[in-house]
Amino acid sequence: MRRGILVSIMLLISLISPITPASAAWIQYQSSEADTYNRPDLTAAFDITRLDFGISDKAPDEYWFFLNFAQPVSANQFNDGAASWAGILLDLNNDGKEDYSLQTSQSNNYSENYLHSGRFVDRTSASPIISSDCKVETWTNLTTKASWIGFSIKKSCKTFSSTIGIRGYSDRISNDDKDFDFAPDAYWKANINGGAVTPSGNSTSTTIAGQLPSVDNSGESLVTSPSSQPSDLVTLASETTKSVVSVLCGSGIGSGWSINVALSAANISNGYKSYIITNHHVIDDCLSSRAVTLVLSNQTRVPGYVYSWDEANDVAGILTSTTIAPLNWRGANPQQGWWVGIIGSPLGFPGILTTGIVSSVNNSTYLGTTTAAINPGNSGGPVFDRSGRVIGLATAKYVNAESFGIFNGTPLLCNKIVVCSSTAQIWNGAIVATPTPTPTPTVNTLVISSSNKMYEAIDKVEAAVADCNDLLQSKGDDLGSFITSTIYGGMCDSVNQRIENVKTSFASTTTTGSDTSGLISKLDNFTSSLNGYYRNVLDITNEFEGSIKVFSELNMRMTAAQNASSTNIDSFSAFGAKLKLLPMSLQSSIKKKKQYIQVLNGMSLERKFDAALETQQSLSNDIADKQALIAFSSTFKVFETRYKDFLTVEANLEELELLIPDYVCIKGKVSVLLLKTGKCAKGYVKTPTFEDA
Repeated sequence: MRRGILVSIMLLISLISPITPASAAWIQYQSSEADTYNRPDLTAAFDITRLDFGISDKAPDEYWFFLNFAQPVSANQFNDGAASWAGILLDLNNDGKEDYSLQTSQSNNYSENYLHSGRFVDRTSASPIISSDCKVETWTNLTTKASWIGFSIKKSCKTFSSTIGIRGYSDRISNDDKDFDFAPDAYWKANINGGAVTPSGNSTSTTIAGQLPSVDNSGESLVTSPSSQPSDLVTLASETTKSVVSVLCGSGIGSGWSINVALSAANISNGYKSYIITNHHVIDDCLSSRAVTLVLSNQTRVPGYVYSWDEANDVAGILTSTTIAPLNWRGANPQQGWWVGIIGSPLGFPGILTTGIVSSVNNSTYLGTTTAAINPGNSGGPVFDRSGRVIGLATAKYVNAESFGIFNGTPLLCNKIVVCSSTAQIWNGAIVATPTPTPTPTVNTLVISSSNKMYEAIDKVEAAVADCNDLLQSKGDDLGSFITSTIYGGMCDSVNQRIENVKTSFASTTTTGSDTSGLISKLDNFTSSLNGYYRNVLDITNEFEGSIKVFSELNMRMTAAQNASSTNIDSFSAFGAKLKLLPMSLQSSIKKKKQYIQVLNGMSLERKFDAALETQQSLSNDIADKQALIAFSSTFKVFETRYKDFLTVEANLEELELLIPDYVCIKGKVSVLLLKTGKCAKGYVKTPTFEDA
């Protein structure tokens, strides 16, 4: 067992295979941007998706590099007899060119999770040479079907500046000029000496405190009648579910929830938008790769990056670039008898709600128990009160005991997962009793509370609208992205207009008067409207972002097809000119070749290609909604097919070129082949067939 929990306690990650304990903590860990371009002929096994760089407390005198692939690595993938290889290219002087490379050995298979020697190649001269300056070790983990390979070298083997260029490369068949991949698209500038901290133990992440998310002043909730069931559990469950995710790590599944915190400048600059809280034992098997998959409430799958963890308290934080509505997590100390709900993915079924009460809580250890049902797969999911504020994480259950679940209180997130001034900032000791409002001509505390909620809703929805507008500014310049921006930008504008109407009504509302209950109801209605618009904007932004990515990929396919088409037209024209110089008998023979017939058939596809472009242009003039946009995206499919056809034409033309002699003998309009002596008969002129036009 990894922790000092009694044998009778079951951790609640749903598993198919055993969990391996975390083997190391990171002194530093960074990831590159994702690779965005692949050659059409690239084999999936050699598709590099991302690079990682790290310094482990297991070997602090080494630099570790990782190539992440689109599918699991096989034992002989880089020892297959075809000179296949992969490696890390290093640009130490930052001139945009590789100086050295760390490469697979091409003579050893990967085995389970064992190291073997790789190759260190000096590329500073015209011809790369294998060097003994640095010892390279490489490994993967075949046992867990890892989709990465790692490389390590000693820090002292070369002089490294604080920032170096790093790029990955893989090649299925060396020197055939195809089926290879660079990632990312340009050298990744990594600060290899920045952010180093002293590790505090094998079970705790070593993220710099200043780079952790911090407590957001808007993340506090007030609760009235905490022992009572919510007045509208249907709405509360529906709204809370939108903030809950399933966390997939290896063969395990747990739960998590988006927390209301302020992301650090480093988080934001790296494109992250939400912070997901879960249990450490949910992500334990993914600490080496830091990569997990998050399944949103609408079943969309998005990547997550394991950013922080604390095994002792069984908590962890995951960053994601997807905007997920956050839950509040600060407020009064929960007490025995409070109503609570739990939402998660028990046994792999997402969005399951169970309810109960707090059966015990320890304000010193921040651990509690609940009668709400907890099962494997619930781990990391939110335990929330009747206001929707999260008081803890569903963590474990006592086996052979009913209604005896264990939750870890939210103060355990402090300083390892979220920067807090103290745990008192999270459980603040105050209990808000059932209010007995007394009409008064001045603003009372309940009106202030409703007003504050309104201000929080305004801040939240304005930030969401800003994200949508930022996306509009960063869109691509292709036709699909332009139309997508027009459609979704208009949708954002429409919702924003309604938001402005609510804000105007709120600004003109006086917060004094004797009708306190009516005023509170009016303010709460404003807040409810803005929260609804906030969710609308999030949905629009997420769809917008996905659509732009789709059209960016489709546009690359169309451009590749257009370039191939243009190349083929020029090549076929040049080939035809050469063909006319040949004797008629040789012309006839070449025209009977299957390659020539296939070329003619391929060139006839040019008309279909032009027709597809015309169809696309026609459709683009009539796009007015999302349905029309989806139909428009389907018109791009033909370009991928045509691109493959054009590659076949190109290959056939290359084969036909080999049948044309370098020279022929011409006399007037008569063409004959050269004599065996390499000369022409008297009266004929020796004419090159490959002469530039």
